[in-house]
Amino acid sequence: MNLNTKTLSPLEKVFYDDKLSSLRAYTESTALIGELVSFEIGYCIPDFSENSYNTFDCFINKALYRDGEKTDNSCISVSTVEHVPSVYPAVLEEEPDDYVRTMPGLYPDLLVPIKTGDAVQLLPRITSTLWVDINTDKLEGGIYKAVITFTDDKGEVLSEAEHTVKIIPMQLPKQSIAVTHWIHTDCVANYYNIEVFSDEYWTAVRNVIKTAVTYGSNMIYTPLFTPPLDTTVGGERRTVQLIDVTVTKDGYSFGFDKLRKWVQICKECGAEYYEMSHMFTQWGAYHAPKIMAGSKQIFGWDTDASGTEYEQFLSQFLPALCEELKQLGIADNTVFHISDEPAKEHHDSYCAASRIMHKYIGDFKVMDAMSDTMYYIEKLVDIPVPHVVHADPFFELNPKPRWAYYCGASKNHMGRAFGMKLERDRISGVQFYTSEIEGFLHWGFNFYNSAKSLCELDPYFSTDANKKFCSGDSFMVYPGPDFKVYNSIRLVVFRHGIDDMRSLQLCESIYGRKKVMSVISGLNGGKILGFHELPKDRDFILKLRKEINKLIENA
Repeated sequence: MNLNTKTLSPLEKVFYDDKLSSLRAYTESTALIGELVSFEIGYCIPDFSENSYNTFDCFINKALYRDGEKTDNSCISVSTVEHVPSVYPAVLEEEPDDYVRTMPGLYPDLLVPIKTGDAVQLLPRITSTLWVDINTDKLEGGIYKAVITFTDDKGEVLSEAEHTVKIIPMQLPKQSIAVTHWIHTDCVANYYNIEVFSDEYWTAVRNVIKTAVTYGSNMIYTPLFTPPLDTTVGGERRTVQLIDVTVTKDGYSFGFDKLRKWVQICKECGAEYYEMSHMFTQWGAYHAPKIMAGSKQIFGWDTDASGTEYEQFLSQFLPALCEELKQLGIADNTVFHISDEPAKEHHDSYCAASRIMHKYIGDFKVMDAMSDTMYYIEKLVDIPVPHVVHADPFFELNPKPRWAYYCGASKNHMGRAFGMKLERDRISGVQFYTSEIEGFLHWGFNFYNSAKSLCELDPYFSTDANKKFCSGDSFMVYPGPDFKVYNSIRLVVFRHGIDDMRSLQLCESIYGRKKVMSVISGLNGGKILGFHELPKDRDFILKLRKEINKLIENA
């Protein structure tokens, strides 16, 4: 059997109908200790004249060599790149050149792990892909060669593909930026059809949090009450509130056992920062979130957010919560939310909500995503999080810390839509560095509902929130069997971007920021790479890392 293989860059989106010969080889790279090294292997039977309608199994083996000697290969993981459907992969007002594809179809995204000796299917004239990760945390400096071997059922070698990486004996610095991708635990419970707070639920939630932290999200969105996010007016999402509320003759009492378990899991998974779920409804702060006291709902869409009854509740709950956060040892790393994305017309309601919140949370900070600077100018919010499109007016006000977010697919900006080139996902790390970002937010780590949560969706079938959001915006991971989490190539590439930022910071610690910025601009036609432009050279980021790593090695 004739099997063609080629080692490819982790920035390639390889479609089933791509010609392997048209894709560029990527056989070597450099890396620092602590970063995730990835590459792809494209494979294809160019023809099979004996019976072109059959598929064939081949078996995958991996090996790692250091300076020519075989070594422990446990740091290598291999996944198949699976394709998932997308009806809405791109925002069509953008230039087609800004995307790999724009029309509905199957898009490479899902990573399904395989073990040594597992079989993969070969389809004649269909180009498929393996994704290979090398975790360098426990590696020493040296030249490493990863070899992936394809064999038939008799053990005969059909093809080999390899990638050589030079590990520079310098440790990446600790991630300095706070990153949050909002985790939606109701979607976890819905997909697996499990009871909230059951043992299965906690296992599934732990796996989601662990994956988020591993790939750069060191801040965890914490559902004190069922988050009032992406919910149609009058509708509701499955109850996932961590706080036990009891109505008493004197008002309310609160149980924090579930919150304590949540924080314990977050700590065990390596999380460092926490954001308390929104205390008011999205797009206006007009109402309270759904709040349950036992089996009875006591607040929700019928609640006037600025009314006496809800403020009385918050006047008891917020001080009790703040004291609990101090006891848990996370007070210094916790922020609160009022309402997501308030617009200009929501000023009065947001102002009232801000007044209530700040009255009862003491020195804790309020952080919200928004696009109008008046909320920050009027000190209604402590940490504004502007969309990258609207970031400049906020940055001119010099907020501390400096945050940003993105969602959807904005022209000439970073993004993660299915149809986008992966460079637009990875470039975020460089732009975080050049813009001196201290925090980044994205709303969709695992949102498996339609827009406004009108119905639940299967993420393997509907990837665009029922044709409302570009595929890739609402989730970064897939629910796997046995409550495991399957990555997407977009999530791994985002982690690469975070590692890029850390490498730039390491280089700055040696040579100074001016030198690093000159390298970036030198590879970008003399321009500093801000939020509002993308590199013209598709190899910009690979060239930049090669140059930065060389400088670090020379040091």
